[in-house]
Amino acid sequence: MPVPGEYDNPPSYLYPPRPSGMPAPGTYTTQSGSPSTPSQRIATVQGTDTDAALSRLSAVEVGLLDDRFAQFFAGDGGGPAPRRLPIINRGTYTRTKALDKMIEAVMAADGASPRQIVSLGAGTDTRALRVLTRRKKKERHLETGDVPSFTNVIYHEIDFPRISERKRAIVQAVPEIQALLAGPVTQHSPMTWSVDLGDGNVLYSHGHDLRELKEASDVVLHGYQSSLPTLIVSECCLCYLQPDEAVSVLRYFTKAAFGSALDSQPSQRDPVVSATPSVGVVLYEPIHPNDSFGRTMVSNLAARGIEMPTLAACPDGPSQDARLTKQVGLHDRADHRTIAQIWDAWVPEAEKARVNAMEGLDEVEEWKLLASHYVVAWGYRGGFFKSVWNQLEAAPEPMED
Repeated sequence: MPVPGEYDNPPSYLYPPRPSGMPAPGTYTTQSGSPSTPSQRIATVQGTDTDAALSRLSAVEVGLLDDRFAQFFAGDGGGPAPRRLPIINRGTYTRTKALDKMIEAVMAADGASPRQIVSLGAGTDTRALRVLTRRKKKERHLETGDVPSFTNVIYHEIDFPRISERKRAIVQAVPEIQALLAGPVTQHSPMTWSVDLGDGNVLYSHGHDLRELKEASDVVLHGYQSSLPTLIVSECCLCYLQPDEAVSVLRYFTKAAFGSALDSQPSQRDPVVSATPSVGVVLYEPIHPNDSFGRTMVSNLAARGIEMPTLAACPDGPSQDARLTKQVGLHDRADHRTIAQIWDAWVPEAEKARVNAMEGLDEVEEWKLLASHYVVAWGYRGGFFKSVWNQLEAAPEPMED
C-alpha cells in the first residue's frame, strides 16, 4: 500500500475534491511560499472545481454513478475523463450518495409543499439538473428501480459570477439539457438567472462571492424565501473561509429564518414562533489534520497554494456538531458520520456488491484511512427536518472519529 507522501506527484485523493468555493483572504501562498495575489488565490481555489468535475465524470464512466450531465461540465468535453484511482472513485461515489440521500429526503418530504435547497459554492455541480429532471428522462434509480417524483423544489446555487455565467452558458448551449427544461433561462439581474425545470421545480444561480453573505448583509437573493423549509449544503466549500466567515455565511440564512430568536435556547423559545421556520445544514469537509495522513494532506494542499482555515477550528466530527449548534443556531440536533461509516452503514449490501463488481478495490486499508478523514455533518432546527431525517437519527451511532 502506498503511503501518503511517497508520491512524486501526490494523487488527488490527498486533496479534497469539491465544487468551487471561496478562498480565505490573506491565507494562501504560492508553491514557492511567497504570498499570492487575491486574484491568484481565487483562481487556485476555483481550479479545484475542475478536479471535482473530472472526479465525478470518472466515477460516472466507471459505472458507479448515473449522471448524464457530468460530461458537459468537466473540462472541455473533448473526451473521456482521466481515470481516477479506485479509492478516489469510491470516495466520490460515497460522498455523492450520502448527500443525495439527505437532499432527496428533503425534496420528497411534505407532499406538494414548497421546499428550498441552497448549494454554497455550487460550481459545476449537476445535482439540481440530475435529480429534478429525472422523471422527465424516465430514468430509474440505480438502487431502487423507482422513478422519484419531486415537485415544488426551489434550488439555489451560489458561486462567483464567472462560475455562474459559465454554467448558464452550458445550460443554454447543450441540446440535451435544453430538451429537459420547461422554459428558457431568465436573467433577473446581472447577478442572478433562473430556469424552470418543470413540476414546480426552479433552479436559481446567483453570482456572489460567499463572503458577501453575512449575518447583517443587505444582499438579497432573488427567489429566496426564508419562510420555507430550507436546506443549506456546503460540499467542501466553507472550509476555504476563515472560521468566523464560514459561520457568518450560515448565519445569513438562519438569521433570516429565526430573526431575533436565533440565539435563544430551546427552553426560551416561543413554541408558536419556533414551530414555523425550519432550517437544516449539511457539510462535507475534511477532518483530522493533525495525524500523519492529515498532516500530509494539509502539506500537499499548501504546496498548491491552498489552505483550509476552518480545518483547525473544526478538526473532527464533534467540533463540527458544536459549530452547528452553538454558533450557527441549529439547537435541535447535530450529528455526523465519516465517509467510512457512511459506506459501512448507509450503502446497502446489494449496492456494495454492484459497486465492487464495477470496480474492485485492492487498497482496502488505504480506503479506510482516506474515508476516515472526511465527514458529513448535519444539523437542523425545526420540526420539518426532525421528521425528514428520522432515518438518519436511527442509524448506528458514530464510532470514535
